[in-house]
Amino acid sequence: SALETGDLNRRAADILRELLPDVAVSVLECVGTRWAVRFVSGNATSSVQAPLPDGLLGDSPALRGAEAHPGPLFIDHWKADEQQIPASAEYRVAALQAFQPPEWPTTVLSIGCRDRRHWAASERGVFTGAARAYGQALERVARAHQLAVERATLLALVDFKERAAHSRNVTDIAGQAAQVLRDTFDRVTVAYLVPQGDTWRAEVTQGELPARLAQHLRAGIALTGDGLNAAFAQGQAHFVP
Repeated sequence: SALETGDLNRRAADILRELLPDVAVSVLECVGTRWAVRFVSGNATSSVQAPLPDGLLGDSPALRGAEAHPGPLFIDHWKADEQQIPASAEYRVAALQAFQPPEWPTTVLSIGCRDRRHWAASERGVFTGAARAYGQALERVARAHQLAVERATLLALVDFKERAAHSRNVTDIAGQAAQVLRDTFDRVTVAYLVPQGDTWRAEVTQGELPARLAQHLRAGIALTGDGLNAAFAQGQAHFVP
């Protein structure tokens, strides 16, 4: 999916720059309360193209405004300090549109220009049309990715069932299940805990765990967590936001 979105971003930038030669194009994805820059066109200023210190852009009124806006958001007289994006100080106008396909990070397509103070009606029309086409293509990519995940999940579960059928070691089965989950989902950490007395102790952990948390899980944690107790009492999946 990263390759497909990369191609999509480059194609969108090529089209926008062909129609509006003086704009720079960028694509961002929401990561919690911050933003990851996924694409920047080659004609952007060096400060915009420079890598961010920790790879993420801080929150911005413009980005949140685009996220809440039902269509394109055009900002004349852009002020980098007000928008909390210092690297964009050389730009005078910006246009953004957010897209929220199901099971996909919020994505913002944006353009900026250094040589004008407001958007003309024709330029607004160009961005609106290009953004609409981009959103439709992004939805297709998101759907294809979701179908691929569902297929991989099904195959992984079938494989797990076959392997588990030949094992009588619960810890080994838990380790196999943890591997299936990690192969299926991106950036997931898995722990298999068993009740021992008045604590839960981890017998299997996979993924990146902070050292202190891993130590606590191995030593055992008190049986006070609602999620653990509910899952144990109900004998079924319990989801805690």
